[in-house]
Amino acid sequence: MAAPYSASSLENDSGDYAMETNSRFILENVSYAHGPNRAVDDISLRLEAGKFYGFVGPNGCGKTTLLDLLCGYRTPDQGRILLDGKKIGAYPRKELAKKIALAPQEFQLGLGFSVEEVVMMGRHPHIPRFASPSKEDWQEVDWAISCIGLQELRHKNSSDLSGGQKQRVIVARALAQKAETLLFDEATANLDIQYSLQIFNLARRHIKDGNNTVIAVLHDMNLAAAYCDEVLFLQEGRVHSFGPTARTMTAENIRQVFQVEARVGADLYQQPHQISLNYKRT
Repeated sequence: MAAPYSASSLENDSGDYAMETNSRFILENVSYAHGPNRAVDDISLRLEAGKFYGFVGPNGCGKTTLLDLLCGYRTPDQGRILLDGKKIGAYPRKELAKKIALAPQEFQLGLGFSVEEVVMMGRHPHIPRFASPSKEDWQEVDWAISCIGLQELRHKNSSDLSGGQKQRVIVARALAQKAETLLFDEATANLDIQYSLQIFNLARRHIKDGNNTVIAVLHDMNLAAAYCDEVLFLQEGRVHSFGPTARTMTAENIRQVFQVEARVGADLYQQPHQISLNYKRT
């Protein structure tokens, strides 16, 4: 189990902190409660730029709440979160949206919007108030639609799409946002394996194209093992284990967190892990 991260920093007059240059997020003793129950309980860790992180754990363990805290949708009851050395609550919403894009599992696309219009919503942080989308905005929308393979659906009413198609539109919107950090909350849960792999390949490319970060909430252990540089196991709102995938994605951690037996080994393509689960609970 990884030791909690403790940042040693001095706050200056602007509310910024002197941090390690590669830190994207710093969480210090972060807690958040839904009513009387702590969904996130005293979490401290550091997430670096240029890495793909996977958050895994059983339903109700706090994965989505932690993601909401990272993107500023929720404010910690205790502790603090720093983004690029600055308190996340200190960012204006539009500036924060240039840094973080979220592709949630569920999102109401709204009645009457075309696929193209929904994807253009991702450009909102870059468009001045009362201005129309620029040529660059349209180029980014074209790119995102093409990457996700939505060309034939471009002018279709988003309300008429299947669940999987809507999910791909949500991912395209996040890509069009061109943020440094992409957050995926089970963004591939409703997708065929073809599209799941397509999206995670795009996520890996997003990291390589710049000093960017991807954080994904996942239930599929094999996807986590294949794509994530580091994995965070959550259990009852607390960090169970956290670190490089090759060290953390173990049969013992899976057994302790999910109460199922697992076998972990190399796959046919020599990825670090292939996970086989025995669905008889321990």
